[in-house]
Amino acid sequence: MKSLIKKLLRENMLNGGLALIKTKDYLVLFDLSNEKIIGVVTYEKVGEGLFHVPAIASERGYGYLLYGIVMTLVYPNYIITDRDSSTSEAATSVLRKMYQDPNIEHVSLDETDENY
Repeated sequence: MKSLIKKLLRENMLNGGLALIKTKDYLVLFDLSNEKIIGVVTYEKVGEGLFHVPAIASERGYGYLLYGIVMTLVYPNYIITDRDSSTSEAATSVLRKMYQDPNIEHVSLDETDENY
């Protein structure tokens, strides 16, 4: 998370500051300088040690941050892709980057796993 925040600072994406509004099952990322919402994500528990993200919407560049915040909030549990609908190309791209990040722990589920 620390490296992600540094990257966002370098790219001037945290210039005016961000606020995170959290409820039981969703987060809102708010840009303080422009006074607008730049991202929303919902998450819910779907199994023993597993959460999924049924909905996420953000301005370009903030999806990784939102997924990272959700992972931090549900830790030591894991997040999985939504099983009820198709995952968007943008979300797939963000998740692919996270999967390639050596700082993020990955666990593969077998098709026979009850949580698959």
